[in-house]
Amino acid sequence: ACGETRQSSSDASRDSAAAPAGARAVDVAMEDIKFDQTTLTVKTGETIDFRFTNTGQIPHDAFIGDAAAQMEHDDEMAHMGDASTHSMGEAAVTVQPGAAGQLSYTFTEPGTYEVGCHQPGHYGAGMKIEVTVEAKELVIRGRQQDDKSRQYLHRGIAARQFQRTFVLADGMEVV
Repeated sequence: ACGETRQSSSDASRDSAAAPAGARAVDVAMEDIKFDQTTLTVKTGETIDFRFTNTGQIPHDAFIGDAAAQMEHDDEMAHMGDASTHSMGEAAVTVQPGAAGQLSYTFTEPGTYEVGCHQPGHYGAGMKIEVTVEAKELVIRGRQQDDKSRQYLHRGIAARQFQRTFVLADGMEVV
């Protein structure tokens, strides 16, 4: 059924007063058959306070789960005929035209999740946001700046972009 085991094990809340302190706010415009953004990257354990505004002419909803949960939810909504109803335990919200809605969600496991609209035909038309949940890592990226005043015999690796990734042990945090 909607919102069962295939969603990320997480804490979800529809109540704006329940948004935890320290949650990152992400504003999303719901337009007719699309969200105004298609990707989002978060860290494992991060809480996102999705703030939806429906700028379209029809109701839209936002359901958070992995691809399998999205497909299951899409099938259920198609059979129900009314995609404005969600179970209390679901990470979902429906927003009427011209209105706003809020959904806080803590991504507790690394992986790929989606925020999908399951009004008839919307998810199939691509109305979704792909959420990539990264493991606790320290990523260092950079590129050496060219110094026009210097003369080089050979630039080699030093002038290229670089990236180094370190997986952090449980309990470790970079501040």
